[in-house]
Formats: sequence, C-alpha cells, structure tokens
Amino acid sequence: MASLQHVYRRGHIFWWRRVHRISGGRPLDIRISLRTSDRSKARNRGAALAGATGGVLTMLNEKIRTVGAVPAETELQAMARSLYDELLTDLCSQQRAAPGDAELHSAANLAFIDYYQRLTSLGGHMSLLPGEELRLANELKWDEQRLADLRAIIRLREEKGITQLQPQALDRELRLRGYEPTDRLRWMLELAVYPHYRDAHIEAEIVLQEAVAPIEDVQHPAETCAPPVTLNTAATEVTSGPALSDFVEQAITDLVVEEIWDMKSARQARSSAALFELLVGQKPFEAYTQADFASFKRKVAYLPSRYDMGSDKSRAALLQRIADFEADDSLQKDKSQHLSARTRNRHISSLKGLHRWASKTGMTIPAIKFDDLFIPVSKAKRARSLRPATPADDVGKLFALPVFTGCQPHPGGTGQKVLSARFTAGDTIVHDAFYWCPLLLHYTGARREELCKLRPSDIKIENGIAFIWIDFTDTGRLKNDHSVRPVPLHGELIRLGFLDFVHECGERGYNVLFPELRPTNAVQGFGDVYFKNVWAHLKGRADLTGDATVHGMRHRFSTDLKTQKVFSEFRRDVMGHAGTNINEERYSDAGPLAELKAVVEQLPSVTAHLLPAPMQLPPPAVRIAQPAKSRQGRAE
Repeated sequence: MASLQHVYRRGHIFWWRRVHRISGGRPLDIRISLRTSDRSKARNRGAALAGATGGVLTMLNEKIRTVGAVPAETELQAMARSLYDELLTDLCSQQRAAPGDAELHSAANLAFIDYYQRLTSLGGHMSLLPGEELRLANELKWDEQRLADLRAIIRLREEKGITQLQPQALDRELRLRGYEPTDRLRWMLELAVYPHYRDAHIEAEIVLQEAVAPIEDVQHPAETCAPPVTLNTAATEVTSGPALSDFVEQAITDLVVEEIWDMKSARQARSSAALFELLVGQKPFEAYTQADFASFKRKVAYLPSRYDMGSDKSRAALLQRIADFEADDSLQKDKSQHLSARTRNRHISSLKGLHRWASKTGMTIPAIKFDDLFIPVSKAKRARSLRPATPADDVGKLFALPVFTGCQPHPGGTGQKVLSARFTAGDTIVHDAFYWCPLLLHYTGARREELCKLRPSDIKIENGIAFIWIDFTDTGRLKNDHSVRPVPLHGELIRLGFLDFVHECGERGYNVLFPELRPTNAVQGFGDVYFKNVWAHLKGRADLTGDATVHGMRHRFSTDLKTQKVFSEFRRDVMGHAGTNINEERYSDAGPLAELKAVVEQLPSVTAHLLPAPMQLPPPAVRIAQPAKSRQGRAE
C-alpha cells in the first residue's frame, strides 16, 4: 500500500486523504471515498484528486476570504445600477409591447414611484398604518386613488410575497462580484436598490409619455409661476482650492473618529453639504462669502418638509420650487410652507462644523460669521409645552391593550399574523419589547435609548434595592455625562416579573435584554428600532392622541412626581438632568439609592389591573435584528 500515495484502505474500499493548511493556518483534513476495491483504479483516481488539489484549495481560500467581507459603497451602487438597467429595460419592453395599455402602465409607474420613495424614506418595508394614511391625505393631499394604489402594492408584498425585487436577483449580483450572499449583504443591497428602482419607474414613465404624446404636439399651459429651472449637471470649473464636496467625507470621518459627531450628525452634515452646493452653486470653499451662506439660509426655508436629491430630476424640482417661491411674495409670506427654524439651524450648524474642521486642518477658509446666520427660536412657549406629557387617558388606553392584559399565542416578531395575535384578547403574555419597554418608560422616566439598549448586567441589586444602572456601554452612548445614574425599579415592575425576565435573558446568553431592537445600520439606535417596529403599532392599535409620544412618557413621569410634590433635585437625579442653577449643579450630591427608591415609589400605579404571568420569551430565532423593517424618521 505504500506505493499508493495518499491512498489507504478502509474495509475493502480505497480512500484518499490529504491534510492541508488553509487561510489563517487552519488544518483542513480531506477524506474522499474512491468507491473501488481495485488497486489500479484507486491509484488512478488518487492521482487525479492530487492533481486537482491545488485548484480546490485556491477556491476554498477565496471563499473563506469572502466570508464576512462587505462591499464598498461604489460596489453597492454598481450592483444597484445593474438592477436598475434590468428593471428599466423590462418596463420599457412591456410598455412597447402593449401600447394600448398606456393608461395602466402609467398608473403602475406612478404607484411604484410612491412605493419606492416610501421605502427609501423609511429605510425598508413597513405596514401602512392608519396614522400614516391620514398624514398622506391631510398633509400631503393624496387622493383616495393614490392611497389605494400604494395600499395595494404593500398588500401584495405582505399577504402574497409578490415584489419586483426578488432575493434571487440580489444573490446573483452579489455572487457576480465575489460575495457570498448573507442576510446582511442582501439587506445592504436592497436599501441601495430602492432609489434606483424608483428612478427606473420615473424614467419608464418619461419614455411612456414621449411614446404616446410626442413632445412637439404637447400644448403647455400658460406659465403662472417662475420660468422652468434646469439643472446644470456640468461640473463647475474650480480655479483653486477644494470644493466642499471634495473634503466633506474626510471631515465626517475625522469628526466621527474623534467622537465629536455621531453617525446621525455625519448624515446631517453630508446632506447639508450637498444641499448647500445645490442651492448656492459649487466653487472653491474659500471663495464662498457671507452673502452665499445668507442666500442658502433664505433658500433652504422654501424646501418642502420631505424632499429627495437622489436624481437630476428631483434636484431640478427643488430648484424650481425655490424659483417659484422667490417669484411669489404670497408664498414667501406663508410661513406654513417653510421649513422650521430648528431644521434650518441644523443645516447651519453642520456647515459650521465643516468650516471649523477645515480651519483646524490648515485649509484656506472663508470668513463666515455663523452666529449671524442662526435663526432665533421663539421662547414664547415653555419647553414642556413644545413636547407635552403623554395624557393620562392615553396611558390608561395603552396598558389596556391585549399585549399587557392577555393576547392570543404567537411566536413573537412583527409579521401581520403575529401583530393580529398581539392585539387580540386571549390569555397569553409574551415578554418582549412590546410588553416591557412601555412599562419601563412609564415607571423609570428614562429615555427610550437608555432603556432599549439595556444589558442583563445593567440591572443590579444593592442592599436589597433593585435598580437599573444607566451608563455608556458597548451597546450605546448616552445624551451626556449627567445621564449616568441609577434608577430604582418601581414595585410594579418587580411584581410583574421584570427581574425574572432579566434572569431568563441572562440564562439564554443574550447580551441585551431586547435583541429584537438591535440596530441594523450605523445610523440607528436601539430606540429608533423600537419607535418604528413597536411604538408605532402600539400607538395605532390603542388609538392614542397626537400628544402620546415615547418622549411624552418621560414627561408624564416628571409631571406625576411633581404632582406628588417631589423636589425637583430628586426628579432630576432619577431622570438624568443637570441642575438648573449653580447650587443644584455644584453643591448637591445625587440622592442616595434608598432616597431615590422612595421617590420612584411615589409614582402612582396605573397597572394594578395587570396580573403576573409565567415568563414567556419568543424563541431566539425570532429575537434577532430585522433588517427588512423600515427606517422611519423620528416624528416625536
């Protein structure tokens, strides 16, 4: 047998075996049955396998190196453009094949433009809730047919799984570029595809209209607003020095690394820089003047509350809107049509941060007085009136939902069948974010991010007092240093089994109490996922008023303690607020834990009607981050 290299006999069958070192130095033991008892055939087959080993190992090493690899943004955009071309070709071919159905094609294009714009704005799929329908109808003036078309597309996806963007197409693009498809990579590519699919339907609609009504035959109505604005996409000649767009990404990277900005600030800065060059024009950064920034401040007021800059057509539409406003005094005077002062100030603040970075890095910068650009915000309303407490009646309606009193059995998650079970009366209590987060919000007064990012190790017991230790952790930051604090658990939380829930999460190896709220991108926080995946459903099903917000629960906590005549210093200690004057800030220590426990216990109970239930957590496979869920702007 020695003459048969790498071949040995097991029973009466010959086998071939090699041990190789692959990527990372790991041993790979390969054993293959040669399926023969004939010595000569075994020698030939073994030799063939030995000859192919080099190529197989190269393939395996390439596979190993691609596991965990993430495509760069340029690669994602290239894949998205490929899918865009494929969809546009298909749409135009269908339109040409059935010119008699032009009206149906047009209706479909317009509906899908709305659908993909919504996916782009939300960051993924989300059910169309009654509150959103009302906003689209009342604020954006959508007619019933437009709402019905959007509703039909969403229903096709949710109820029948019918969608234009198939996982097979995503997998194909990923594999073509050497990436093994995973849920995370599919999610990243899907997000990149949404605006491209929207633009494909826009382009298909343009092609359709040109086909059914040639441009020279169209009779345009008399202009009643400013002349049309065209978007000049040619690059503006830059005579010296970098433009804002040339250094904005490096500035963002540096400021995020230095922890001066978080990812949300970075996204705001990127948007502000692009908007500034669109509205003012691109030129060397050092060439801008105070008048340019003042012009930006004026023009940005005329933007709609929601807009898109993802295509030449959408950018041209923004410029046209601004031209219309500048040509019409009545529009300029109608403040209800303007962006809020706070939103405009955020743009100015982002540009100020980029200006400061450029100065620190030695770039030649323009002399800009940013303090003269900020818009004074009226202080006519007290801060508590701007973000009111959630009404007590709404709190009562919230905790009367079947989620808390008993619902139908379900495995957890946010699918349509699960949501139906969550809000249908029964005798089951499922202990996940739907159940615990509202209770924690009410009985701790903590911020949503502080609670949603909690780990089992953040719940502690000292001297018989159970409390939450809120701090900067690997699961998220806090608003400021004053936010680091202990928050004793109210007796109702303990009675309903919160400590048992924490223990069970620890036993299951969860590193966070609510893994289903884990962010799926660098911009989101745990609280953002809670707001869109949980709170939106709770608020809609309980039919809460507009004043019922997540942050309003925090105001409710403070208001209820004030009603119990709890001193403001103790309220601030529990809620993580700084002192209001030098005496409170410098000369008052945080209250001892026992005193804080007594403060929290003064909060009136609103859940005495709820009964403790056997601990029931969704299975681990359900309690994972859900990349397919939407990303919704915070509307609190």
